[in-house]
Amino acid sequence: MEHFPHIPDYAEQYLLTLKKDGLKDSTIRRYYYDLHDYFAWMRVNFEEDHLQELRSLTKKDTKEYYQFLSMQRKYSSSTLTRVETVLKRLGVYLVKNGQLTANPFHMERTSHSAELSDEDFAKDGEIEKLFSVISSDEGLTENQLKHRHLLIPRNKAILRLLVFHGLSMQELNQITMKDVSPHHKELHLPTRTCSLSKEDQIILMEYLQSIPEPVRPRARSKDPLFAAFDYQRGTFRWDYELNSPKPLTIIAIQKMLRQEIRRGGLRNGLSAQHFRRSYILSLIQEGADDDELKQMLGLKALLSLKRYRSYAQL
Repeated sequence: MEHFPHIPDYAEQYLLTLKKDGLKDSTIRRYYYDLHDYFAWMRVNFEEDHLQELRSLTKKDTKEYYQFLSMQRKYSSSTLTRVETVLKRLGVYLVKNGQLTANPFHMERTSHSAELSDEDFAKDGEIEKLFSVISSDEGLTENQLKHRHLLIPRNKAILRLLVFHGLSMQELNQITMKDVSPHHKELHLPTRTCSLSKEDQIILMEYLQSIPEPVRPRARSKDPLFAAFDYQRGTFRWDYELNSPKPLTIIAIQKMLRQEIRRGGLRNGLSAQHFRRSYILSLIQEGADDDELKQMLGLKALLSLKRYRSYAQL
């Protein structure tokens, strides 16, 4: 196996190095599949400075991927250990080559039986403050203000889907225009369908209309709903090779949230995971039973809900 498609060049070079070091082809093939899954989840743009994506990673980012493998993929402990090893070894290789200054792959494990506390949820005041900050110009530099009017609708739409519909980062990242029904009344995800409120619909329409028509995601197409933004050119980005808007990556969404959280003076560590937990808790407090929760959240198993019910004392 000498060619490894759909992964960045630096990851391919890493695998070729392992081959030269004498690792079995079957082991290298397994490494490749694990790396391919990771970069597909991140939706890395291979044409650009994709190492910048890795430099932006935080422990919470890699923890979220680990939770995705555990909760959505249902990976066993031994399989999770293997994935962690693969990613960490890639990080060691990049640091050794001088391509990174630190290993970004610090996978932190979370026990799903661990008790939840107040700090694991987003408070109503924090959510209100974040919506207020996203809509304001407070604390922005003159350069940031230039294109702020184009980014507010997109960022508000993202936050609404995280807060009011409990989308995971993976779900958010994979939405295409085919998943949005005519007039945007519903959002069709692989495992569930979300009914969009009137305000959701207005914000989504405002966001789409803010994008110049030549680079706007096309209705009923496979174009990504959320497009990346080119700050140097002051417009949304277009992938000419794929003839489609360039998707906003998970890392870019997380970076946007961290910047807005910091700008609002909110607590360190507040993340999309807090919003999803609060959404799940709200459904339980409203009386949803396990079957309803499984359907509404797109869950394959109910084990992870036990700690939510324990927290809510229901």
